[in-house]
Amino acid sequence: MRLLVSLLLLGCIYFTSCSTAGEAKDYNDHLIATQTKILPMVTKTDVAIREHIINNQMDSVATAAAAMMQVINTEMIALQNEKVPSLVGAEDYKKAFVEYFKYLKNIYTSYKMWGKATTEAARTEAFTLIEKYENQEDDYLRYMQKTQKIFAEKHHLKVSSSVYNF
Repeated sequence: MRLLVSLLLLGCIYFTSCSTAGEAKDYNDHLIATQTKILPMVTKTDVAIREHIINNQMDSVATAAAAMMQVINTEMIALQNEKVPSLVGAEDYKKAFVEYFKYLKNIYTSYKMWGKATTEAARTEAFTLIEKYENQEDDYLRYMQKTQKIFAEKHHLKVSSSVYNF
């Protein structure tokens, strides 16, 4: 089984020549910081879930997943409630991050379901969801990269992107 949650560090944006470039760069940096803030918790949770699975501690899988769901949900709600700057493409860019947080939450929700399953059929159903969501990871990462690129181009910014797998 694979539990690989890649957090995309969409990259550095460099000022080139636009009156909104500074604000656009600041907004990009803010969104990236929102995402990278949870990175240590995701890494720790992934390791814990793997260990619990190896030790057949399904209740602990559910507990670890539920805790991570709460962290993700808190960050996602905060992001959803933030005012979007008056920048072309900022709303779509923010939406990409919100969608990625929803995606991460779905993975951990599936792990929680798997850990709480009391029948083999329920466990199989939850595992199927885990595989489904993990197979969508690259799509979400590409979507985030695409929206960042569009946002950067509209504000005459240069993007240097990287993907880090943990």
